[in-house]
Amino acid sequence: MCILRSIIARVFMWLPLVCTNAVAAPFAYVTNFYQEPGSVSVIDVATHEVVATIEVGWRPEGVAIHPTGKWVYVANYWSSSVSVIDAATNTVVSTIGVGDNPGGLVVDPTGTLLYVPSYWNSTVEVVDLETETIIQTIPLGQSAGPWGMAINPAGTYLYVADYWLNNLKVVDTRTWQVTTITDHFYGDDPNFGDAPYSVAVNPSGTRVYVTAYWRGGSVHPGGLVVIDGETNQAITSFLVGNRPVGVAVHPSGERVYVTNFGDDTLSVIDAGTNTVIATVPVGDGPRGVSVDPSGRYVYVANQEDGTVSVVDSETLMVIETVGVGYGPRALGQFIGPAPTSSDPAAVPALAGWVLMWMAAALGLSGLVRLRRPA
Repeated sequence: MCILRSIIARVFMWLPLVCTNAVAAPFAYVTNFYQEPGSVSVIDVATHEVVATIEVGWRPEGVAIHPTGKWVYVANYWSSSVSVIDAATNTVVSTIGVGDNPGGLVVDPTGTLLYVPSYWNSTVEVVDLETETIIQTIPLGQSAGPWGMAINPAGTYLYVADYWLNNLKVVDTRTWQVTTITDHFYGDDPNFGDAPYSVAVNPSGTRVYVTAYWRGGSVHPGGLVVIDGETNQAITSFLVGNRPVGVAVHPSGERVYVTNFGDDTLSVIDAGTNTVIATVPVGDGPRGVSVDPSGRYVYVANQEDGTVSVVDSETLMVIETVGVGYGPRALGQFIGPAPTSSDPAAVPALAGWVLMWMAAALGLSGLVRLRRPA
């Protein structure tokens, strides 16, 4: 009887850990751009293993994850649509028609709006996520190629990389007014960057980072442009690797990571000094980059060899190489939390079995107690 009580006590002690750990691990959603039909590889960041492959639209590019982790949104470039994935079941539950050739995606911090750039229409569409309808179309003026996007933590400014006109559009989400930042984005001087591609904002909203695919209008190594998120003015720009594409910020805000498509590397940048402190070799043709919420792992999607490089953020070494689909890109911050435990579908089966076992054990304990001699 004492042994049974000891087991029950231990189960009660372990159960919170079992439940918490089972739902806490984040997932990475990697779009396979050249797969036919398009697909998304879902990677469990705790194990670095692909746990599902989800069919979406044609030429999937950008990814955005709902703040709760319950929904994943995928921009289908050729289908001109957004696939809505239920993260608890890894199934597409709806498809939203949008403007021509969407690239990046952004969900606002409240989880109520989705921002979708239309590459050829030179607009950003605002989708109400409750009704999944477009409620606003924001014209970006004389533009060609809105691509990567990011939003500040307050949800007040949306930053849109204008690939062809070499500038950064800033949308005030309270008024839908658009301003343009051109400093540090164009010129023959190698201190300027051409073809803005991806955008990331640090956790405090004080810095905005924009990759410039070309440098000085030719084949110079690409660069990173740094924007003051409070004044929306360019601060500086500097060289990174060859043809930088993706950018992500560590949850601490202390480091910035840039993928260099042209030389198969990841640049690691000290955000305090705006200097490259390390260059990490990764897979072939790196594009998307994202940091898991704990800050431990940096995931890099390698388009040319169909892999994801997992970089340890402390040692700055590749510790795993995960095979995914054909042409992984994953534009945007593609790692998000697991669905919250308030979602019944997200409660792990293991916890359910533990609860059933506990109930049986407690019932047995009561039976033994009733049969005990007086």
